[in-house]
Amino acid sequence: MKTLILSIAIGTIFFVACEKKVEAVVQQSLYEQIANAAKYSFYKNDSSVLPSAPQSAHNAFFRVRFNSIAAAALTDAGKLPVNGSFPEGSIIVKDLYNQQNGNIVLYSVLKKESGNANSNGGWLWAEYDTSGKEIYAIGSKGDGCVNCHSVNSRDKVRLFDLF
Repeated sequence: MKTLILSIAIGTIFFVACEKKVEAVVQQSLYEQIANAAKYSFYKNDSSVLPSAPQSAHNAFFRVRFNSIAAAALTDAGKLPVNGSFPEGSIIVKDLYNQQNGNIVLYSVLKKESGNANSNGGWLWAEYDTSGKEIYAIGSKGDGCVNCHSVNSRDKVRLFDLF
């Protein structure tokens, strides 16, 4: 019996350690995917840094960019249609600034990956500083984000309703 309990405990520790390692690899991979802004399209093809809406929990200034998968889902007006949905593999990055003419201080990221155990509402939720350090972990599953992001009909992306 003691051997069985010890085996279960060791197996559980090993499983949790492996799960954390996989999450760290996913986290690093996502940062690498967003690091090159040249591979993205800016919201409405405008790279201007804008003041955030009063409803935003993010920094005072921002700009948003989309990978090619996400950009393909947008209309000619640059928005996701009401009740529309982004396809799997879509990545949306909100570059956050403390000053309008300053430098990026944080990346807030959504990646559409419905089948991932860490997704919430079909999205992986993460934040990174400019060095790639995880500020908000994918494993948090959007806790603290999803409530505000669920108040719209455009696949949890509030940008389209606010701007």
